[in-house]
Amino acid sequence: MPTKIKYINNEVKYISGLNFDDSRVSKNGIYCPRFTASNIERIHNYVVNESSYSNDSGDNFVKKYFQEHCGDTTTASIITKIILIDTVDSTNLKQQLGKDYYKIIAKRIIEYNLEDIIKTGGKFGETFKKVASFNPKKGYKKEDMNLFVFFSKYITRVNQYCYGRDDYSILDKVVKDNLKHFNDSEINIPDIEELRINYDYDGYCDVFKAVLDKFPNITRQMIDHFVWFTFKEEAVGDK
Repeated sequence: MPTKIKYINNEVKYISGLNFDDSRVSKNGIYCPRFTASNIERIHNYVVNESSYSNDSGDNFVKKYFQEHCGDTTTASIITKIILIDTVDSTNLKQQLGKDYYKIIAKRIIEYNLEDIIKTGGKFGETFKKVASFNPKKGYKKEDMNLFVFFSKYITRVNQYCYGRDDYSILDKVVKDNLKHFNDSEINIPDIEELRINYDYDGYCDVFKAVLDKFPNITRQMIDHFVWFTFKEEAVGDK
């Protein structure tokens, strides 16, 4: 039996040329696009060229700043990158860490030389847990202080925007909850929540190797756009 699908973005059915799996339908009556190179590419192209997200000035500003400050590991530059990601991607760091969140995170990024790893596409190992795990504030559960999502975005943006590489993948709630729908004999999707809890960012990035090997012309960003846009529940225009 296929995994039950809670929701599929209604906008997906209007994207030209998609191939759907008519055996897997969401509760809102939309068929699931098949996990194929053509579908991934079509949805990615729609997201960046035609959707309500295609002319996002915030994303463009972030990309431009990162490119102009490639290799800049001064505290001021790293703090700006942190604030830009937190603002555009709504990662709510201030709520979790307090008003000095950007100073706290910048200190860790510098202390553990993340830039040196990112620019070569290296593995993080235990370093990822050292930068992404925080002691819980009063009133927060321990798991609420796991900044896996933010650091996956920071690492990926620097790797992609500054160095033109494709070594890392972003994690967000939509991807975490829905990537499992594409688990099959060729592409094994493990428990993403378990990887997050254990701060196994290397393991998370490795999840996509089988997809990248199977579809050589597909990038990690394209996969992210495919899964995120297919299953996102926000209304068109929301972000």
